[in-house]
Amino acid sequence: MERRIAIGEIIEISKQLEKELKRLKAEGKGLHELTNSIAEKLPETLVKRLHMLASMRNKAIHEAEHDVLAEFKTYKTTSDEVLTALSRIKCPRRKRTTANSQTVKSKSSKNSKAQSSNILFYLPFIPGLNLIYFIFMLVLGVMPAAFYFILLVASLASLIVGIHSLIEKKRQLAVTCGVIYLAGYIAGMFVPTSNGPKHIRMIRFAPVFNTAFFLRQSLFKVDWKLTACGILLTLATCTGFFALFQKGWQQTGAVLLGVSYFAGIIHFIFVSKKSPASNTGRKKA
Repeated sequence: MERRIAIGEIIEISKQLEKELKRLKAEGKGLHELTNSIAEKLPETLVKRLHMLASMRNKAIHEAEHDVLAEFKTYKTTSDEVLTALSRIKCPRRKRTTANSQTVKSKSSKNSKAQSSNILFYLPFIPGLNLIYFIFMLVLGVMPAAFYFILLVASLASLIVGIHSLIEKKRQLAVTCGVIYLAGYIAGMFVPTSNGPKHIRMIRFAPVFNTAFFLRQSLFKVDWKLTACGILLTLATCTGFFALFQKGWQQTGAVLLGVSYFAGIIHFIFVSKKSPASNTGRKKA
């Protein structure tokens, strides 16, 4: 047998060995790495034989002076025994079970989210508990501008108190206000902004004038429709509850509670009709 033919057969046999190891969920490149990745699952003698075959294969391919023909018979018989031993080993199914458990977990998490969202949807229809829904509306409306509003209040308060403390010669308070203002100034510099002209966005880098930028961003980020509805319905409900327990104001309180109750339901139906989920549902139907 020629050396070239023997090397070709060794390469083909090594490919078969790699295929069998990958069937057993082995990972890596080459016989050495594939064997090491599942060494704990294989018998020790089989692991040693696989490493021996890998070394013999590497020598046959990469070492020109290596006597391939002298070791070919040993390689052939050993590889046949190793292939038969690997073929008898069953493929592990642990990954399938983990995948099933992950799908079960994802389904349970989706169900829990759906249940929580359903509870929120019931709130506008429950008298008394609809107040939670109105406060939730108010929070949702103000939330996009919360960061800018905090920066605005912190900057203005630290600036005013700091100037007053300098006039009154209170150095410790002035230093504290300066640190707070500096922190707000640095935070404002790194806030990503895309809306508004460039010269207005550059105001955030100017000390003192950056408060105007925070005020503008706060006004633009607030969802005024949702915030106004939340404020009006929350005030009407709280006033109605307060008037309901006052002498001579029970009728007014009942009217306020009734108006806020039906207004909340109308708002909920109007918003749910405009939501993307309902639109996609209609398209699918």
